Amino acid sequence: PKPTLSSKPIVSPSPLPPPRPGKVTDIRPAPKLVGPVEEIGGLRLEDFRRLQGGSAQERAQRIIEKIELLGKESLVRRSQGLEAWRNCPLNQLYGQILGAALQNRKPPQVILTQWAAAGKTSLTLDEFRAIMELNQKLRF
Repeated sequence: PKPTLSSKPIVSPSPLPPPRPGKVTDIRPAPKLVGPVEEIGGLRLEDFRRLQGGSAQERAQRIIEKIELLGKESLVRRSQGLEAWRNCPLNQLYGQILGAALQNRKPPQVILTQWAAAGKTSLTLDEFRAIMELNQKLRF
């Protein structure tokens, strides 16, 4: 049999209803379990500010304690912790601020103030100093 064209009109499926305004709050991602190396490697400024301890120096000390704890497991784990710290978003932010200070030949305090005034994510002077001391103590 030879195919014939139908005289019936082709009906396209009905369009999807428009999305509802607002956020979906019922669905939440499942919490992801992370170990100490992954925790250090994912450390952002917001996370640093949530660490236990009132001052930036106390919070930086918590990071040192985590890396020392890894060192008690093994030298390999300590090395992994140090590598995670080097590459974490918080330490990268510190490096960007330090790099901008060196490039512009201005003290870090000036860069911190400029970034904060411009609305860029920035450390406070105390946080900057605490991370600087943290990096000196970790000696890498």
